[in-house]
Amino acid sequence: AHLYHISRFPPPRILAWRDLFAIVSSLLELTTRHSHAPAAALHRLAARLTTSMKTVLALALMGFGAVTAWVPMSARLPRSVARASSRSGVSMAAEGTCLVSGFLDAQERTDQFAFDVLHKHGVFNKIIALCPDVSFAKKRLISRTARYSGLINVLEFEEGTPATVADKFAGVNSWLAFDADPAQIISQVGAAKAAGVQNIVAVVAADVDFSPAVAQLEGSGISYTFIQSAPIVDGKEGTNPFVCGEVGTGFVAGDVITRDEAVRIAAECFMIESAAGKSFTLKNGDDSAMAYLKKLRGEGKSRRQAVKRSSVNRHPSSRQEIIRQPSSVKTSRDHVRYRRCQPSP
Repeated sequence: AHLYHISRFPPPRILAWRDLFAIVSSLLELTTRHSHAPAAALHRLAARLTTSMKTVLALALMGFGAVTAWVPMSARLPRSVARASSRSGVSMAAEGTCLVSGFLDAQERTDQFAFDVLHKHGVFNKIIALCPDVSFAKKRLISRTARYSGLINVLEFEEGTPATVADKFAGVNSWLAFDADPAQIISQVGAAKAAGVQNIVAVVAADVDFSPAVAQLEGSGISYTFIQSAPIVDGKEGTNPFVCGEVGTGFVAGDVITRDEAVRIAAECFMIESAAGKSFTLKNGDDSAMAYLKKLRGEGKSRRQAVKRSSVNRHPSSRQEIIRQPSSVKTSRDHVRYRRCQPSP
């Protein structure tokens, strides 16, 4: 009522300081009760305030807004809890510190994709990059993208090579070994087990017998996934289909797997429950594999779900149905796209 009475004064009246204080108290009370002040009254009052009064009024309202919007640090949701609330299907108790080996050893690529995928899982509060040259690795990974995504806040560097990884397991909960040496991976798995590593994902791009490593980990409670991949070539994920198969089937001449595709599949194995305790092969697929992946994408499946559905020992009937379809059969969408590309008569 006081605010309304002041706002009805005739235009020639210039308000005094005592009126300004009354207005401020009235506005604060209105804002507290109704979360906003009447706009018409504010417009009428603006013509009756001096410049200094307007400044004081603005500062008072800004201060009140800041106080009501402030949240104590103890009441804020921690980042790890916020990320954990968005997770689902975490299989390997993947958390804590993850050691990553097998990257940052080439001038022609940055290898940041692997660390981005692991960081987006939201389960690791520290990611250690094992690298032969720390200064070189920092130039590759410390970028604007790493700052914006928050990767730089959890990323640490450890000088060493994949051959010396057995000495770097102190305080490590998870280990991603990419393009590991087949002659050393068995002994390194034993060292990881002795150091208390709980989650292991290893990719070996050569013929290797994982059975000794599996025998070491049987009944230990350690989650593991061993991937025998075809020769790794540079390339982005999604450019070629991939196929997972039984270990021991081997590869034929010309079998390859693109680097980013192998990185994605290996990193997602930390988050896929059915991948724990499995060993499988990985290579680029054919037209039927591409048709199956297109079907999954058309259903709105994520990359993780596509990896899960395509992993070893999972052969959905829908995949078999697509494989039986002749490659010459075009869907209606492909037919429309084909017609649009034809030159007009």
